Amino acid sequence: MDRLRAKSWDTHNGVPSESIYLPNHLADVVVCSQAIVDATGAFQLNAFGIESKRLLPRFRKLTSLAAACHDLGKANSQFQKLVSAGRPSIVRRQAVRHEWVSWYILQSTGLDEWIKSHLDEETREIDWYILLWSISGHHPAFGREIPSSSPNDSTDEMELLLGHKDFELALELVAKQLDESVCPIRLASVSMSAESDIYERIRITLADATIQWHELKHDQESIGILAAIKNTLVAADVAGSALPTSSVGTASHLQWQRLIRDSLSAAPKTDELTQLIEDRLTIDGVKHPLRAFQSAVATNASEVTLVKAGCGSGKTLAAYHWARERCPGKRLYICYPTTGTATEGFRDYLFDKTEHQPKSGAELFHGRSEIDSRIILETSGEDSDNEFVALDRIRSLKAWSVPIVSCTVDTVLGIMNNQRRAIYSWPAICNAAFVFDEIHSYDASMFGVLLAFLKKLQGVPVLLMTASLPAERLKKLKNSVRHRHGGLAEISGPPDLEALKRYRHWKEPDQSITDIVSHELKSNGKVLWVSNTVAR
Repeated sequence: MDRLRAKSWDTHNGVPSESIYLPNHLADVVVCSQAIVDATGAFQLNAFGIESKRLLPRFRKLTSLAAACHDLGKANSQFQKLVSAGRPSIVRRQAVRHEWVSWYILQSTGLDEWIKSHLDEETREIDWYILLWSISGHHPAFGREIPSSSPNDSTDEMELLLGHKDFELALELVAKQLDESVCPIRLASVSMSAESDIYERIRITLADATIQWHELKHDQESIGILAAIKNTLVAADVAGSALPTSSVGTASHLQWQRLIRDSLSAAPKTDELTQLIEDRLTIDGVKHPLRAFQSAVATNASEVTLVKAGCGSGKTLAAYHWARERCPGKRLYICYPTTGTATEGFRDYLFDKTEHQPKSGAELFHGRSEIDSRIILETSGEDSDNEFVALDRIRSLKAWSVPIVSCTVDTVLGIMNNQRRAIYSWPAICNAAFVFDEIHSYDASMFGVLLAFLKKLQGVPVLLMTASLPAERLKKLKNSVRHRHGGLAEISGPPDLEALKRYRHWKEPDQSITDIVSHELKSNGKVLWVSNTVAR
């Protein structure tokens, strides 16, 4: 075959872009990864509670290496048949996924010793495994099995196209990341058995890597660097595949670098947040001051702050004041438990009904946000902007340039479970401030993920808001942030509002409840029936 492909190409789209070929795609991803690190490298390490100044050069080098190596495994006959255009696919399923073929090639061809010789002597072994782990994990899927046996519907024979000119060009790109002009290793293409050759070697090296993992998994610094590299690689991979390719080579790459850096610098300006706050405080032309409680949310905040106040007390407005005073220069994520509350939060605070457009460059992100955006804008699907119907990848890249995001909580917490859209958004998430609203409504699983987020991402400011919180959950919250400076700051709602009587209580015999409900409905009333036990 003339060229090795990294991606398929629809022949109806005309002449294929150079970026579909393996060495070009790897070069694209390297450029995007370097631009992401340039814009957010320090923020990423700080988000994991890691001192960035000392470790940034190490992070930068390993990320570039991972980007240059991550798709080397696509140089195999099965993958090439899978993505080749103009012919029916002979292979319905690859015997070995390409990221694990990359693992095999890096471990079994002498490339390992060459690359290791260019790594810092003090951290050489750790960094080698960090490189392998980030590459093998760059196609995240929760619960995906590590290679242990050949999958069904695949052929056992696989040719590794290591002598192909495009593979040699790919190795030159790897050499460039090691400050060498050429790769000193020359390899030949070879036919192998996926089961007895490739899988067997993977099992052996994977066993060694597993031992190393158990030794390192409690090392905050190493795990933080690994997570940052893997997330950056995934984000760079999607950027390298999605950014426009009208021009090729250096000029295009410089354009990408500027676009990425400019996008990732997006953050709400102080005067924009002030305007958002004043818009809500102005009633019938009269501008009202913040309540003492709302001001205290910023004044008394810690790195993680819990605001416990009833509905209607002004928590959301206090959150914008907190962002203005405590988190200047940071992107703002307002996270709601449901698509409905995310949409309403966007509508109430971030959408200008007069101008018919979002305020301060804000955007709404959740599973059906493109539909809700059309409803708010009162437009049909045919008239709406194509961005609203773009693929998840494009929508995630769009989030890189959004200063204020109203979203469902999974948009952020998905980062803890390898959720793709969250990882694609990682370069935007790493330098953000987070408001999690209505945390009392989280189920046990979601609340557990929130605790993990607070524990692992120790360098990001977080504001938690709720009307009430069980004592057991409060205890878990305090425990999850006990190592942070200041621990958990707790702020209660305004006493005058908290003391208001909201309900009238009276007791009725159980048999009369249905009569009461029936009467209310016949009177065109509404009923909210809440039971605190499953049986009832």
